[in-house]
Amino acid sequence: MALTEITWISLARPKEIEDYWHQAYPEIATASDKIRILEHNGFSPVAYFYLSPESWTDHYYKPLEKHFATFLDQQGHSEPAKKVVADTKMEMEWYQKYKDFYSYGFYIAKKI
Repeated sequence: MALTEITWISLARPKEIEDYWHQAYPEIATASDKIRILEHNGFSPVAYFYLSPESWTDHYYKPLEKHFATFLDQQGHSEPAKKVVADTKMEMEWYQKYKDFYSYGFYIAKKI
């Protein structure tokens, strides 16, 4: 099995980003915590790494950002669409500020 999951990459992190992620996605945890969950569910870890900052910025956020205007046009600049764009922009800013503390972990495991 291969999967990705938002993962803390540092044990010490600013309270601001920790509070944000615990509200946005309470399941965020360290790689060791995620691996324990895999093991508890009958999987043996084969490999783990976290995605590089360029994976987020160059291959996710930049392409996404290019389509904000089109998305808003397609949605008639509705309030929900504006909120999606605003929330995504905020997430992008937070990532730039706190990228040393979290990423997507890529986990590979096999069923025991």
